[in-house]
Amino acid sequence: MAGSDWLEETKDGITVFRPSRVPTGVLVTFSGRGAAPESEASPTGFLGRRFAAALGIPGIPLVRARQVHGNRAVAIRETPAERDVHDVGQCDALATDLTGVGLIVQTADCVPIVLAGQRAIGIVHAGWRGSAKNAAAAGVAALVELGDRQEGLGAWLGPSIGACCYEVGGEVAAQFAGQLVRGRWRGKIRELSARRTACGKDDCPRCQEVVVSCQLSVISYEPRIGTEN
Repeated sequence: MAGSDWLEETKDGITVFRPSRVPTGVLVTFSGRGAAPESEASPTGFLGRRFAAALGIPGIPLVRARQVHGNRAVAIRETPAERDVHDVGQCDALATDLTGVGLIVQTADCVPIVLAGQRAIGIVHAGWRGSAKNAAAAGVAALVELGDRQEGLGAWLGPSIGACCYEVGGEVAAQFAGQLVRGRWRGKIRELSARRTACGKDDCPRCQEVVVSCQLSVISYEPRIGTEN
């Protein structure tokens, strides 16, 4: 088990992590390491479609971003075609209030953050560059723009690198004055990301966390399904 608040299972050869508590009508899942054929134009799209099939929702339209380690958020206001993987261009946060649409990011060291409120969902790709630019806060703001209240949001942090293996130089540490472990400058990128989510606190019970082995590549996939996160 990844943790007492998380469920771990294998579906069609894919490791799947799920938080045990999510809002009604929302599916929140994170996958284990994946690899796409070199011939695929979009590894994220290929792996996202494969993951959706393993979860039993092969036809759900997916939305992806061309991740650039920034803080731009895009709101999805039109439902893509069934089985489509819609590329919204360069950004690192996605949000929507549509039902039956999946939002996906692909990460390695970086932190995938899933957000959900009463009216909308969101997903954020946040590494040290994105955290320095407050990418998670941009994701929160996108949900607020769609009608949610910041204090009513929930957040889930998926698999990412840990401080045990994330040693950075002084130029990176300087971006987070007083927030990194001194000495060897070990970056607590998960904690830095958590501070910038809906709660603003590392120990908030609404921000649940799964800790898995470092260097795990994941796809984070978070659709909202009105009939059913």
